[in-house]
Amino acid sequence: MDRLNLSDNIIRLRRERRITQEELADFLGVSKAAVSKWENAQSTPDLMLLLELSAYFGTTIDELIGYKAQLSKEQIRYFYAELVKDFARLPFHEAIEKTRTLAHRYYSCHAFLLQLTVLYRIITCWQSQKRNKNSFWRRRLHGATIFWKAAAM
Repeated sequence: MDRLNLSDNIIRLRRERRITQEELADFLGVSKAAVSKWENAQSTPDLMLLLELSAYFGTTIDELIGYKAQLSKEQIRYFYAELVKDFARLPFHEAIEKTRTLAHRYYSCHAFLLQLTVLYRIITCWQSQKRNKNSFWRRRLHGATIFWKAAAM
C-alpha cells in the first residue's frame, strides 16, 4: 500500500456518475465547498459520510479511500525473504511480532497469509528440533530462503 487516494477517488467516482459537486453535496447534506475540500485533499469527510459515500457510489470504504490489503507476488516474496532473515537473526519474539503486524496489515491477502503460515510452521518446527540438534528444519529453512530468492529473480 503506497498511499490513500480518497480525494482522487471521489473525483473519479463523481465524474463516472456524471454529477456535480453540488449534486453530491445535496445528497449528503453538506456544502459544495465541503465536497470541493475533499476533492482537493484539504479535508476529509466524517466517518458517517464515508459510509454514505461508499453506499452512494456502490463501493467499499476500502476502495473509496484507496486502501489495498492485497499484495503482489513480488511483495509477498520480498516480505517472506525479509521474515526468513528476521527469524534467523532476531530473537523469536521480535520476529513473530513483525509477522503478526504484517498479518494484521494485510489481513485479506490470503496468498500472503498462507505464506506466513508455512513460514511459521517451518520456524516453530525448527525451534523445537533445534534443541535436539536436528538439522532437518535448518536445511528446510535454508531451502525456503533459496527458493524465494530464485523465484524473485
